Amino acid sequence: MDIYTELAAAIRRVFPVSRLEPINAEQLATELRDHPDAPHDYFEFLQRVGWGSLGNSYFMIYSGLIGPQEIFDPATAAELTGVLLLGDDFSGWSVGFDTQAGWRLVGTDHGAEPHPIEQRSLSEYIARLVADAEPDAGSI
Repeated sequence: MDIYTELAAAIRRVFPVSRLEPINAEQLATELRDHPDAPHDYFEFLQRVGWGSLGNSYFMIYSGLIGPQEIFDPATAAELTGVLLLGDDFSGWSVGFDTQAGWRLVGTDHGAEPHPIEQRSLSEYIARLVADAEPDAGSI
């Protein structure tokens, strides 16, 4: 089994009411065209694990990258220049890529200045969320 297969199985086990669906070919082509420098893992995750909701309201993975202006007011969005968001926790914590820092994974709370997060990829980040929700299960 590879990391994406294992991760999808862990998500189904820990968050059985998750609603994830693989990105379709048209959406993928648009994302690849619009963001050719985005990390390969991001596209692989969307294809193999999917986008949507982990659990009822644990974390939402968007179907594509979005600019901060699609979520935040203009002043807050201006503070997030270069950041493309990929998901949020339904409570103000957003995760995305800082395109001006080599597409590093960053987090921001209610649009505050983004800071790097420990995980280096979307799949690592989601694996950490799953492991944190099931602490006795070990790592994925």
